[in-house]
Amino acid sequence: MQVSVIMPIYNAAPFLDRAIQSALEQSQVTELILIDDASTDGSAEKAQEWTDREDRIKYLPALEDTPQRAAAARNRGLAVATKPFIAFLDAEDYYLPGRFTRTEAYFSEHPEVEGVVEPVEVVYEGPEVLEPQKFAYYSCRLEADGWSS
Repeated sequence: MQVSVIMPIYNAAPFLDRAIQSALEQSQVTELILIDDASTDGSAEKAQEWTDREDRIKYLPALEDTPQRAAAARNRGLAVATKPFIAFLDAEDYYLPGRFTRTEAYFSEHPEVEGVVEPVEVVYEGPEVLEPQKFAYYSCRLEADGWSS
């Protein structure tokens, strides 16, 4: 399984190293696309530094002086992605070890499935301690008349 990870970046310098490293640690990630969205906090420079030392990373600098938002950045990433599987990772988030292990097995067992939405755990790292939130897992496929699950 070869995965292109698309990461929009906007003023995420404090989190960027952890996010990038977590993606690169996944054996299935063969391409990491970093898209700057007019960051002003050094994120763009940090992304370029990573690109200079890691050949799996593609860096797309900002096109405008004002942010175009994450969806526009993701679309730019999709336009240059070359791997058969796509995953998204926000620059302030990170993957846990083995992130794509279950995904790879699922696609192997279910070749008719074209996409999955997987469990997500939200962990708040700050002065206020909140219970982790978990979200559901389901698969879907694109059919002639639209998506089905």
